[in-house]
Amino acid sequence: MQEHTIPESLIDQIRTGKAALVVGAGIGVSSWKQLLERMTKALETRGRDGDEAATRDLEKLLNKGSLVRAVGFLARALGEETCDRIVTETWAAPSETPPLPRALAKLPFRHVWTTFPGDILEHAFETASPDDWPPARVVTYQELGELSPRRRTIVKMLGNFDTYIVTPRSVRRALSRAVDLRDYARKLYVEGSLVFVGFRYGDPDLSALLDRVFGMFEPPRGTHYFLGAGVGPVTVDELMADHHI
Repeated sequence: MQEHTIPESLIDQIRTGKAALVVGAGIGVSSWKQLLERMTKALETRGRDGDEAATRDLEKLLNKGSLVRAVGFLARALGEETCDRIVTETWAAPSETPPLPRALAKLPFRHVWTTFPGDILEHAFETASPDDWPPARVVTYQELGELSPRRRTIVKMLGNFDTYIVTPRSVRRALSRAVDLRDYARKLYVEGSLVFVGFRYGDPDLSALLDRVFGMFEPPRGTHYFLGAGVGPVTVDELMADHHI
């Protein structure tokens, strides 16, 4: 197995608080595809005109990995209340905190951004962080305000279960009002380093960050990092060209 060395520049960025750990939904719960399959099943069993044909089309999209298109259609077809209920049920906290969030809690990042709406990550940081570290502050994108440059903060970039946004339309609408989020995210994206973990390329939450949030900013001056498997050379080239990842 190939060994990877952490770049000295990234270590320095982490030490000086100029790096953010960006955590997706892949932290030991159902994947985005599994979540959308459950929503598709809800559409299929609803029994309205057109649902059967839409279900067949959605199954094709999911098999192709077109998750962003699928989530947008399902949000419109099922409605906010049904989708929120399925998300909350599917991504409810398990009885034991998965290993990955517990490992992430021990990393010395001051800025932790997550697109996961549940509280698994917060619980891991509360119970698995080193004893002499102060507790992390948890805020949503709507509550940023003035953040301490020295205190660890978990920012729920797309909200929690009550305020979750992930479809292109909902993210665009929310960002039009989220001035604090734009200013805060821009500084670290353009001038710092981001380390992505818990994502599959094509996940709707990753697309929301890359296309809707970071897409508003000028190209980064440094380098970002994506920790994941199954990323082919075309995707690697695209991530580097568009986001210096």
